[in-house]
Amino acid sequence: MQLVVKGKNMEINDRLREFVEGKITRLERVLPNMAEAEVELSSAKTKSVDSRYAVQITLKVNGALIRGEQSAADAYSAMDAVLDKIDRQIVRYKTKRGAVQAKGKAAPSVTEPEEEEEIEPAEEGQGRLVRVKHFAMKPMDVEEALEQMQLLGHDFFVFFNSETNSVNVVYRRRDGNFGLIEPDNV
Repeated sequence: MQLVVKGKNMEINDRLREFVEGKITRLERVLPNMAEAEVELSSAKTKSVDSRYAVQITLKVNGALIRGEQSAADAYSAMDAVLDKIDRQIVRYKTKRGAVQAKGKAAPSVTEPEEEEEIEPAEEGQGRLVRVKHFAMKPMDVEEALEQMQLLGHDFFVFFNSETNSVNVVYRRRDGNFGLIEPDNV
């Protein structure tokens, strides 16, 4: 497994790096097919002058992505909080994967965004585009897209629908159900 630990607006000292590596290697026992783990720790000053730490973990397992992000007052607490979230997503991944394989289908997979551009923040009270992501879309059906959306913990997921040969969006509705957006060919 390849492990990448990086810091944003903060230095990663040896003690913190060893802590992160220890926690991630624990996940290898549960996910032996994990190809890559990326851990990004970031620090931001809040209005109360205290720093707030955020940890984002992205795991690549058999072509699928498992991602979680949490923040806390210190980096160690944030790491523990995000691992709790990742543990729940691993259980969901293994449950869904087992159900999919029992039906005779391949496990869902998705490609990681290839490129991400950061854009300068907007002035106060003005909304504007702040991030652009580019990614390759692997054809999948609606069921696979819903599984990927849930594994990533997102409220929507853009995918190339293999059944209709078009780009679609699945999303979580406020009532807890899901919706599908399909383009009309005009």
